[in-house]
Amino acid sequence: MMTTLTREPLSLSHWLCRMPFCRLKLYEGHVLVADSGVVIDTTMRGGRLGVFCFSQENIIWSNLGYRCNDTVPDDFSAYRKQVQMDLQV
Repeated sequence: MMTTLTREPLSLSHWLCRMPFCRLKLYEGHVLVADSGVVIDTTMRGGRLGVFCFSQENIIWSNLGYRCNDTVPDDFSAYRKQVQMDLQV
């Protein structure tokens, strides 16, 4: 059970999904080691973002960061029609 003691209104610890576009890229240093590609999910409504590792020992996650872009990425245009169809359902 978790209790939030304080919450800053402009804090980045919570996010609100206004566009159903998500993409996860993992880097080791400057080297891209994993890319989820474009994920379209109209069921996401916001929440928290974190790392979960199931049954792995001696894993260290450090220097983690995320960002929410205010602009639509260039590679999103190919998925625009799919998103419009998903939002109409």
